[in-house]
Amino acid sequence: MVSDQSAADDRIRAAAEARDQAESLLRRLLADRERSEERFAEAGKRDPVTYVTGTSALECAIASTREMIRHLDELIVELETEVTTPAELTATTSPVAVLQTTTAP
Repeated sequence: MVSDQSAADDRIRAAAEARDQAESLLRRLLADRERSEERFAEAGKRDPVTYVTGTSALECAIASTREMIRHLDELIVELETEVTTPAELTATTSPVAVLQTTTAP
């Protein structure tokens, strides 16, 4: 059981570290977007990707990173719940088990 707890703690730590890295990436992307917008404004030009698609590449990266952070937050909560919840209960309330019961014919 001790090794199970240690492995669970390692997974939580790894997910938290990935979340921290994603948060750092988001801060850099936001700063880069601001600098990019300033440069285009100074040059009197428009971002060609934004002009064609309506969304800049940086906006897409920012949205993806925010979504990744949201998923990592959910993962961390799930992992912490697994550590504090008996295995039998987790098996019936896990997102996969809930999905399977709600989509079963």
